[in-house]
Amino acid sequence: MDKELKVSPQLDVIISDSSACPVLFEGEKGTKFYPYESVYAFAEVKTSYIHSKRFIQNFGTTRQRIQSELIREETSPNHFGNGISVGPGLSIAGVKGPYRNPLFSFILFVESGDISHKKLLSEYATSTDEYLPNIACFLDGAIICKSGLSLGTNELRVDSIVTNSHEIKSDKSLYWLKINFKDASLRGGHALAHLMLALFDHLNSCVLSRPPIHDYMKQMIKAADYGGELLDLRIVEKAGLKLPPNWQESAEDIIGRLDVDE
Repeated sequence: MDKELKVSPQLDVIISDSSACPVLFEGEKGTKFYPYESVYAFAEVKTSYIHSKRFIQNFGTTRQRIQSELIREETSPNHFGNGISVGPGLSIAGVKGPYRNPLFSFILFVESGDISHKKLLSEYATSTDEYLPNIACFLDGAIICKSGLSLGTNELRVDSIVTNSHEIKSDKSLYWLKINFKDASLRGGHALAHLMLALFDHLNSCVLSRPPIHDYMKQMIKAADYGGELLDLRIVEKAGLKLPPNWQESAEDIIGRLDVDE
């Protein structure tokens, strides 16, 4: 949820900064709402890849909705966190991209299901890079991510695996690649390890800004329907009546003589 109380579609996994704001509030049916500024990453978990359901393409649509409809300020590239920044003209070594709080997303499949090269190509070729999951992980031994490639002797070689959100969006020398791990006894672990490494890299480099809780609360209060009861006898003077000098001492007697509803 953003500070204007716009809400994302429901998500299976949200990774957030619990020190800033663990949960904004919990709904009647147990749905938890997190301030957008405190979110590092989100994910969907599926039992099996089923091409007809277009899980990856639909996930991209969800991410596009979140990034285009919800608002959060970008963290400056010279920001350390906790309100501390280096001065103008200075920069922090190793910072990639124009801001430090990009979203990271992933989709996890337990099984590959009816996956095929042609089916995956139809989803990735028709989706925008920045809205696709940074990495898709199949626990039966494969991952999909952006990769740097070079041409070897009659073959393409993988030079790098890239999951950084800024590079996925901006580096046109990278290509989406499905990597299949071959060792039957280890391939599930290899796939999961690549997902965890990508996620850890993001958590180590992402610097969030603190949620403007004051703005969230103002929006919630603004939407409230309310009535009121005045609890100050000075309104009697506004009505043209005089209160005795010691009216606070005899307030109960005065209240007894007043028609409070009027």
